[in-house]
Amino acid sequence: MNDLVPEVRALMLQALMGEAKKELELLKAAFSPRYELGTKLTFESPIDNALLGYVQRTRPKPEWQIVDRDAVVQHLAAEYPGVVEVVYALQVPGVSEPVMLPEDHELTQTLLGAAPHLLTPTVRVQEDAVKAALDETRMTGEPAAPGIKLVRPGGSLNVVYDKKEAIPAFGRMVRAGLIEWNGVAAIEAAEAAS
Repeated sequence: MNDLVPEVRALMLQALMGEAKKELELLKAAFSPRYELGTKLTFESPIDNALLGYVQRTRPKPEWQIVDRDAVVQHLAAEYPGVVEVVYALQVPGVSEPVMLPEDHELTQTLLGAAPHLLTPTVRVQEDAVKAALDETRMTGEPAAPGIKLVRPGGSLNVVYDKKEAIPAFGRMVRAGLIEWNGVAAIEAAEAAS
């Protein structure tokens, strides 16, 4: 085994990290509901109180978001008629989504004159107006239209081990029989699952 190039060991460690990441995600899913926004718990070794690390759910700041696009669009269309535009949908064979053509486009005008049945008119609010309403809301702190609300994101769940004390402490816990970890068993389990 000592004759193997270091790249083989690196590949093995990379594979183990992949398996460990899958298990970590399963474990996080199991305890995630216990962590409300801003919760942070620190963990120590039951053997010698060595710091193992902490688990924390971040508490991100609320941010203005469009939660009801239809309400925003209806408000903008009623309050600012200049932001309303007519576009035409052209279904092109072999393309799943229709091509949207502005009313003043040369192709639109040609098709309206020669084959209007190929176009489906749609009235919509210009995307820049929707973005401007959201930007205005963020600047003033007041919703510029119904359908824009202050939303607090869910926060991310972070598992952070102590870089100084955790590894030696986990070694002591394994030797004491409090936790199990066997690299060979992890490889065999991954092999059996594939």
